[in-house]
Amino acid sequence: MDYQNLKVNNKPLFSEQKTVWNKKPFDYTLDVHDGEVVEIVADIRRHHWTYKEIKELFHFNPLMFLSVFILAFFFSYQIVQYLAQYKILKHHSRIDIVFLVAFVILLFIPMSQISKETKDMRENRMLATFPTLIVNNTFNTNYTKQFENWFNDRFRGRDKLLHVYTEVEKANSIIKNDKGGFDQKTHWGYDQWQINHRPLPHDKDKEILVSLQELQKFLEENDIKFYLFIVPEQIDLYKKFNRLYKPEFWNHKETFFNISTIDFLKKNATFPIIYPLEALQKASAENLVYFKTEHHWTEWGAYQGYAELIKEIQKKYPNIKIANEDEFDVFYNNKVRSDWDRKFSIGTSFKLNNLHPENINEKEVLDTPYKYYNPKTHADFKIMKKSGYAIKQYKIENIDNNLKVFVAGTSMNENLMQFLPYSFHELIFYRLNLGFQEPEVFKVLKRYKKDILDYKPDVFILSIAARNLPSLVNLTKE
Repeated sequence: MDYQNLKVNNKPLFSEQKTVWNKKPFDYTLDVHDGEVVEIVADIRRHHWTYKEIKELFHFNPLMFLSVFILAFFFSYQIVQYLAQYKILKHHSRIDIVFLVAFVILLFIPMSQISKETKDMRENRMLATFPTLIVNNTFNTNYTKQFENWFNDRFRGRDKLLHVYTEVEKANSIIKNDKGGFDQKTHWGYDQWQINHRPLPHDKDKEILVSLQELQKFLEENDIKFYLFIVPEQIDLYKKFNRLYKPEFWNHKETFFNISTIDFLKKNATFPIIYPLEALQKASAENLVYFKTEHHWTEWGAYQGYAELIKEIQKKYPNIKIANEDEFDVFYNNKVRSDWDRKFSIGTSFKLNNLHPENINEKEVLDTPYKYYNPKTHADFKIMKKSGYAIKQYKIENIDNNLKVFVAGTSMNENLMQFLPYSFHELIFYRLNLGFQEPEVFKVLKRYKKDILDYKPDVFILSIAARNLPSLVNLTKE
């Protein structure tokens, strides 16, 4: 629909025509009191589609359309000729001809798009590989069966067919409430915050940028280098493997969590922004980069983000090193370790979302081994409580730099702290969201200005999840 005029209590909400539809809604919030009358006036008409919109919507390419039309014409001409002979010479009815044509076309649909994935997270198994005809200088007698398995794992429409199958097979396997959802078959869970996600308006993007620039100005005045580290969301990496929500939910333009805001910040900010989505996508082929029962990333995922962050910092401080995996004792555990206390459990988010009924078997739910790291050389480490703040401090003596780093962030940093302190001489981490509620959580200068000046760091890292971006408007507020 096209809204040419929209007023709430005689207040115009926009000056130009605005087009609104189900995948691009217009949101407006107004605080009202009980009994208060709200007057809404609007001029609405059915949307008039432009050529440009139709072209973008259907990815219309005139040259491609003409090429396909010409090829289709010649192909159809040959088919019609053949069918005419089929009718005359073989004396088959038109129904036989239609059935033959439909059958041949349907045979080509499954093979028209072959998946290149190597692993199916929904079924928690590796997909069949393309077979080799000659094995050990002899004919592979299992070739046809192996080819069938490969094709069955990759044909076009398999995901949709599998979705229908699983829904029929276990229709009542989903636990949902207003806080999140859990799939008892695949053991993947999501919190409602991710499900309710909508792109931020452009005015909010600008407000976030201004707040970050004010923080940057304060840091630069005190000779401190500023880095913004944004952790992608669990749902950005594994949304296609969950059965909790209808596929059309994922078809909106904003594919990843707050990606338009991140792109806007990268384009306009003068400080480095690290968003390690591509590194996590690549690493997810080897191990899970997010827990199945939590929104937090695994230690394997955090290691990928840590490496990307250090690569960016090395541009300013080239003597900083990325800790190698051989500097850690690597082990696997099916339980989740992701929060402040570093204890293993079924998952903090899983419990907080009340998705832990008595009839769930914890060992059955925790069906996936996660990759963990313990440093072989431990840092001088201590936990401090200062005016209610949650603080972790690390110090490494034998390291090739004297850099001091101040990190402010949320729970995504707990697994990051398995690695980040081991690239610097000294690091202090302030956990923003322990003991405080919004909007106080992200009032960094109000809460930590004195601490920053007393500590005198070389580097300040604001490390958050993509979901925290709207709250950054509070960074310099009193």
